[in-house]
Amino acid sequence: MYKISVPLNSDKTASECDAVLKQLKRAGVDRVFLSIGQYKTDGEERKKTFKTLKENCEFFKKHGFETGVWMWAFYSDAPTGFEHITGANGGVNKQFNCPSDEKFIAFMQNYVEEAARCGVELIMFDDDFRFGHYNGDLNCTCKYHMKMVCELVSEDINPREFKEKALSGGENKYRNAWFKANGESLLRFARAAREAVNRVNPNIRLGACSCMSNWGNDGVHPEEYIRAFAGDTKPFVRLIGAPYWAVNRMYNNSRLQNIVE
Repeated sequence: MYKISVPLNSDKTASECDAVLKQLKRAGVDRVFLSIGQYKTDGEERKKTFKTLKENCEFFKKHGFETGVWMWAFYSDAPTGFEHITGANGGVNKQFNCPSDEKFIAFMQNYVEEAARCGVELIMFDDDFRFGHYNGDLNCTCKYHMKMVCELVSEDINPREFKEKALSGGENKYRNAWFKANGESLLRFARAAREAVNRVNPNIRLGACSCMSNWGNDGVHPEEYIRAFAGDTKPFVRLIGAPYWAVNRMYNNSRLQNIVE
């Protein structure tokens, strides 16, 4: 048995929710994911985001829908002061905070707690929960990741040297260190998010959207981090695919029927 889930922007007014409600019921939808977008660092903007989320969550639950929130994992346009995901060639992804930064983890936990207090039944992180597909480079080589790598290989090595050695030849300690550092960072994020949600309501299900690199070179298998997100609840993961792929005929001329999950 499956459930039909539909994502909605969580900035709907009451009248907009009423209009959407009719379409959801007509389509036989069981669950809605309210998208709150990227992390907000402005206090008033953040307060408004969660006020609207709480109101919309109450509205859709009242009408019989299972209600979740869909949010970015690492992304924020606003400067945060946290370490950013960094490529071995020096490219810094200034919109994507690195989960190896403990200050970012603490910030994320506080954010997730606020979302949980809005009454949602599920929390799903978007597919920026990854290290692949950022600037076409080997990620991450920020200062915290390089500290882990240097400890793992027992030598002081710079990002460019590391990239050359990690991507040359067969299996080697540098590539293993890259996988381990990335995998541990993702697992730490997942466990910290679960810990934060449990402080509010341990019954809330927590999961993520996967991306191509999650299944090959992010250093941890999706099953492991999804179980870390889930804790004692039923695990869930969104695989891959998005309606805009069909609109733009992306990824091998995708059609809607190819990518609906």
